[in-house]
Amino acid sequence: MILEANKKESPSYINVRPFDSIKELREAVRCNDVSHPQSKYPRGGTTELSLLERKVANMFDLNSEGVMVFSFGMSAVVAAIENASLTKDAVIMHGTNEYSNNKKYIGKTLTKRGIIAVEAESYSIDYLQELIEKTKPQVIFLETVANGQNIPVLDLERFFEIPSLKKLNPLIILDNTLAAGLISPQEILKEGFRVIGVESGLKFYTRHRGSFGFAYTKDLTVANEIKEYRKQTGMVPDLYQTNLISERLIGRFDLDRRNQKIFKNAMTLATISAEAEREGALFSIAYPNLKSHQNFEFASKKFPGGAAPLFFIKPRGNKNQFDVAEHLLKNPIVNEACVIIESFGYDFTAIWPNADLNFVRISAGTEEEINVKELGYAIRDSLRTIQ
Repeated sequence: MILEANKKESPSYINVRPFDSIKELREAVRCNDVSHPQSKYPRGGTTELSLLERKVANMFDLNSEGVMVFSFGMSAVVAAIENASLTKDAVIMHGTNEYSNNKKYIGKTLTKRGIIAVEAESYSIDYLQELIEKTKPQVIFLETVANGQNIPVLDLERFFEIPSLKKLNPLIILDNTLAAGLISPQEILKEGFRVIGVESGLKFYTRHRGSFGFAYTKDLTVANEIKEYRKQTGMVPDLYQTNLISERLIGRFDLDRRNQKIFKNAMTLATISAEAEREGALFSIAYPNLKSHQNFEFASKKFPGGAAPLFFIKPRGNKNQFDVAEHLLKNPIVNEACVIIESFGYDFTAIWPNADLNFVRISAGTEEEINVKELGYAIRDSLRTIQ
């Protein structure tokens, strides 16, 4: 009776698939290659994971064999970089302004191996060209719209025209997390270059209802190598997580429509808030569509509806990020509208004083325009009273 009960245990709430017969197992093993994983042990990739990768690929008209889903966005970043097999004295170029964990992994973890990390300011293509020619990096890792306090925007068209890229043929890894729905994977996977795109799926693709990340490339040899690395390191989502992600994955139309609203709201908040900035102010505001931004002309022309879903308030003088956030939240409108929470891409506006770096990040939500403007005026008026 016990044996019979165990045999009939439903696989719906366990992570490892049972088989009804050895014959069925033989068939699964026979088909067990990287491109078509079978449901056995979840770390090796499951049929459900392949189906999820196909869903992600279909959103952007990608070859599903070149799409790899991970448990988190940082897993996708690490797997993409590790695919280059960098050794001592190898050079990786990365952004001066970028997501803090990307910076820590490259600037601290990799450098312990003797890998040389060169920081680059991605505002200027001319500067990037000079630095690439000088340092000859084996890997270039940049964020298309950087999640750093100056929010540089990479001009992808001009970037791929840098002559030394063709000559050196580095592995190019582009993190498109902040620009999801704004810059398509097709723009990132430029023909004639070795490119891997990476994104966090948590923010915009499941709306914070399921953690995952994904990478994509046209080089199927690289894709299979990354899948093997994913299997070895346990970066793959388990069966429960895979099913949850698949169930909560947003559609392309909804992604674009929702993100257009978030990006527009962020530009509105940043533009109104920036009216408080004046000479001697104890803060500055960074957003690509503001005239004070170094990428203003390019961002305004390329992304007139907003180039980022968030903006940064950078304290000056004796003020720090917690002082500024606390001051803003004393305003009842700000306090009512904003949630003190890390990350971005919510339906509400998020405020976050970063513990590591001295800035306050305001991440826009999907609120209606009248409410966004009211919040913008409240932030502006509060900023004007910082002393």
